[in-house]
Amino acid sequence: MTFRAGLSAIATALALWSHGVLAAPTLEARDPAAVKITTTSTITSFRPFTYYAAAAYCGPQTILQWNCGANCAESPNFTPTAAGGDGNGVQFWFVGYDSGLKSVIVSHQVRFAYEFSNPTQS
Repeated sequence: MTFRAGLSAIATALALWSHGVLAAPTLEARDPAAVKITTTSTITSFRPFTYYAAAAYCGPQTILQWNCGANCAESPNFTPTAAGGDGNGVQFWFVGYDSGLKSVIVSHQVRFAYEFSNPTQS
């Protein structure tokens, strides 16, 4: 930062301060009774979707046959419609319908941010 830029930043801060604008974080009082506890049954209702998230790491051919091991076995009512990706340059993904959940399922492989920052890393 140059000297001029530093002075400009200080001047801006002083101008905002003089108008009552403060950028300090504030703690907001919260009513403990307003916090809702998630029930075990609600958490359990999300379990089928965790299997779909895990299955997103299987290749497209395995997904289209719905033969990806335990994750597929836990979702016997699923009918895959489309799948793709190569797991490297294009994330694995799939779409289908679970008749038991009466839900369209869209799932994709997640890549970590550090993998995007270094294109030579697979």
